[in-house]
Amino acid sequence: IKGVREKTAERLYAIGITAPEELLKSDPNVIRDDFKEVAGYAPKLETVEGWILNADPEKMREYEAIKKYSQLRQRIKKEEKDGGKWKVDNMIEEEVFCKWYLKETEKAKECFYCHIKEKDSEDYYNYLENKEIRTKGKNEWESTRGITLEIDRKENKEGYVDGNLALACYYCNNAKSDVFEWEEFKNTIGKAIAKVIKSHL
Repeated sequence: IKGVREKTAERLYAIGITAPEELLKSDPNVIRDDFKEVAGYAPKLETVEGWILNADPEKMREYEAIKKYSQLRQRIKKEEKDGGKWKVDNMIEEEVFCKWYLKETEKAKECFYCHIKEKDSEDYYNYLENKEIRTKGKNEWESTRGITLEIDRKENKEGYVDGNLALACYYCNNAKSDVFEWEEFKNTIGKAIAKVIKSHL
């Protein structure tokens, strides 16, 4: 199970949880109590809930969708506070966003513009880090862009609203900015970006 270390897995096994399916059916509070008896301490409730989420890919995707929405909302709220154009009150609703995100990631997480998979985007990020090509950003968010896909506005003149969202790798999102029409970008520059990234994987 993702996020569960070997020692933790051994302790879960010791309390009778020998498979992800058993973890899914367990009460997190009971797990904490039983875990304490064999380990001498009780893990945080959110930690146990994280184990359960990771044992169920669909629940994990739902959690991820909510987290993505929260991050987007926080970013727009900050930009709004700084005098930005887009407003939190006008953005897509959480339920609509989550349905869109789950549909977009149902088969695979890939960039709308260059069709690079999220894992390939992360691998390319690591390539840039190892070659010391990439310059560090001024904060953690900027310095880690490229590891996961981002939420982009297809039409530059429209906000983060239903029908105008796209999953984009950092490299396409950064290049497209607000200076290219999405169709033109996808059919030309997106293909070129994919070619460069694939050449280094």
